Amino acid sequence: MLYSQSKDFLSGFSAKKDQQASSYDLFEQDGADQAGKLGVCISGGGSRSMALARGQMAVLRKYGIEEQIKDLSLVSGGAWFGVSYYSSELDDRQILGTLVENPEELTVGIEEEHLTCSKGCEVSDSDAGQPVNKSNLHVLTNSSLGNAHKEFSNLPGFLVSFVVGTFSRWLDGSHVWSEFLNQSLSGQFEAPLNNDFFVRKKAEMSIIINALLKKGEHYYPFEVLPEKVRVRSFIDGFKSEYLDHSEFGWVSRGEGGEEQLTLMRVQDALAASSANYANFVWGSLTYFVLPQFKFALKNPGGGAKDDSSYQLIDSGFLDYLGIMPLLARRSDRIIAFINTDIPIIYKGTKENGLLVGLEKALPALFGIQPDEKLIEEQYILMKDSARRKEFKALTRGQVFESDYYAWLAEQFMEKKAAGEPTIVLQKGLRVLKNDFHGIQGGHHVDVLWVYNDLPGKWWRRLDRTVRDCIEGNVIGNWFRGCYTTYTRFPHYSAIMDLHLPAFQANLLFHQASWALEEAERAEQVLSGFLGLH
Repeated sequence: MLYSQSKDFLSGFSAKKDQQASSYDLFEQDGADQAGKLGVCISGGGSRSMALARGQMAVLRKYGIEEQIKDLSLVSGGAWFGVSYYSSELDDRQILGTLVENPEELTVGIEEEHLTCSKGCEVSDSDAGQPVNKSNLHVLTNSSLGNAHKEFSNLPGFLVSFVVGTFSRWLDGSHVWSEFLNQSLSGQFEAPLNNDFFVRKKAEMSIIINALLKKGEHYYPFEVLPEKVRVRSFIDGFKSEYLDHSEFGWVSRGEGGEEQLTLMRVQDALAASSANYANFVWGSLTYFVLPQFKFALKNPGGGAKDDSSYQLIDSGFLDYLGIMPLLARRSDRIIAFINTDIPIIYKGTKENGLLVGLEKALPALFGIQPDEKLIEEQYILMKDSARRKEFKALTRGQVFESDYYAWLAEQFMEKKAAGEPTIVLQKGLRVLKNDFHGIQGGHHVDVLWVYNDLPGKWWRRLDRTVRDCIEGNVIGNWFRGCYTTYTRFPHYSAIMDLHLPAFQANLLFHQASWALEEAERAEQVLSGFLGLH
């Protein structure tokens, strides 16, 4: 048994399932043309998620699935990928690079000065006219944050720049984190982040950058879209009304010291979606590291203009997957890319059989207390947990019935044990009503869960030199021309390894691509799920 269960816990949802407040009318309109179409969400995870998403989207593009996406929901590092991919003027292939389908063909080589990589990162011939090995992981594609890692190759390097920049922001009103991302993504990716917002390549696709609107200790899901913004919640008087970009902006000071609102740019949205550091900063200090935002014309709750200040922070600790906007829009098919740094852990216990430890955001969707490292002896419903206070934020996130979690966890466990891609299709999940996330519920959804873990079959096919580069010690890697990171492949920390070198980023890109391709070859997870036969 994977968890204990209380029928009383679910009874509250059953009583509400037929209720339909007028507040949900907007989402009824959103979902009117959604039937039968696809929503995709890409989780947070910094450079790790950005690199994995490149590989995942390459496969969706190959099979023509990208054309079916109605809503693309992005969080933090997932947004870094989505914006650089869809707003850049570069050709998609130049951003995604060349995919090497056979893991055995990936190679390791020291990047010599004459081995150049153009902005599209198609490896060019050397000056002598000799072809470069196009499977060389060091030069195959762009690194995760473009050329920024040359200046800030790790967390300490970024912190130095951030501390210095914080004081300059205090003095001149600039946005250090926003400008940092602008420099990172507008370099090799050529994403026009200084525009009011980016121009999408796919006009029919809704691109959603997720953040949280914070006021004191209160949080509200907040969406930034290319044409508008909105608070997606039906609590504390909010009505989830769309606002134009001109109706919401960050507070700065004019030349005379007067307060003024500045229109939100795409880099500000990206900065808000990835402001994970705000969760670790003492409350009164957030003024110095987070910009203040205001509603310019009116309160989205329907009242008069709201003159109070808000902050925007990373939405990952309440919706790490970015799945809530898709459920609010009543999507009936979802591909959820869980680009986590938490490996799937499992063990046997005498009393409870097999236990599975997963990224905490996943069991929370089913109302199950998360247990990433198997500290608890069994999974229990959050309502009955002595640690419920510890997971207070996650208790707001149940959108599926608890009964369906055990099967999903077991499927992930079995696939990892077999060395297969940890990709599971779960059909017929009934969506529960959730006012905090603006979800009406009552409909059913099929979800293809794609979990970032190391497929043993893929790893064993890599050349020994590639594996040595990943597993070797610092001194050995230096002699081999390999870059060393603080954390381990493929679960690089989004904080400690803020910028992944090209070698690690490209290997993540190929792992993610291979996993989807292998799952399609073995189980037709894409073609069967999306009716591509």
